[in-house]
Amino acid sequence: MVTPTGVCILKYFTSPKDMNELNINISSIGYGAGDRDISGQPNALRVIIGEINEKEEGEKTAVIEANIDDLIPLAYEVVFEKLFKAGALDVFLTNIQMKKNRPALMLSVVCREADIKMLSEVIFKETTTFGLRFYSTGRIKLEKEFKTVKTNYGKIRIKIGKLLGKIMSASPEYEDCREISLSKNIPFKSVYEGAKRAFKN
Repeated sequence: MVTPTGVCILKYFTSPKDMNELNINISSIGYGAGDRDISGQPNALRVIIGEINEKEEGEKTAVIEANIDDLIPLAYEVVFEKLFKAGALDVFLTNIQMKKNRPALMLSVVCREADIKMLSEVIFKETTTFGLRFYSTGRIKLEKEFKTVKTNYGKIRIKIGKLLGKIMSASPEYEDCREISLSKNIPFKSVYEGAKRAFKN
C-alpha cells in the first residue's frame, strides 16, 4: 500500500535495496499513523534514517572482459592509458588460448558500474574485439597513507595500507626508488631494501 505522496518521497530519496544486505549505521527511526482504519492491517509507516558503512560493506564495482587475438602488442600501452584516463580502476592482461588453439590475451577492466558504457566504447575503438562481457563484483581496499623516511640514499616515500587503523602492508614508492637508483647509479634493489629497513626502524 502506498499513497501518491509516498511514491514521490520514495522515488526521490531512495533506490531499491534490501536492508538486510546493507551495513547501515542507523541514526534515527520514526513512526507515523494514518487517519483511515484499514481492516486487518495497521495504517502505519516506519522510516529509518542512516548511512551505509561503505568501508565495511565494500565498494560495488564491475569487470569488463574481452578476448583478443589479433591486436599488435604495441597498441596495449595506449589502450591502458586511455582506459585509465576514462576512469578505469584497474586494467590487466591474462594469457589465454582461444578456439583453433590460438594464443590470445584477455583484457580485464575493473571499473565503477556507472562507467561500463564509456569504457566499453574505449575498448571497441582501441582494440579489435567484436564483443565484451561484464559482470558485477566488489572490492575492499586498505586505507592508504604515505610516510617519508630518511635513508642513506635520500628521502623515500612509503605507501602504508591500514585496516581498521592497523598496518597491514607497507612498501617503498617505486618512482622514488627509481629516481634515486638512476640519478646516483645505485642498484634499485639496494635502494628499495634500504627504504624498507628505514621504515621498520
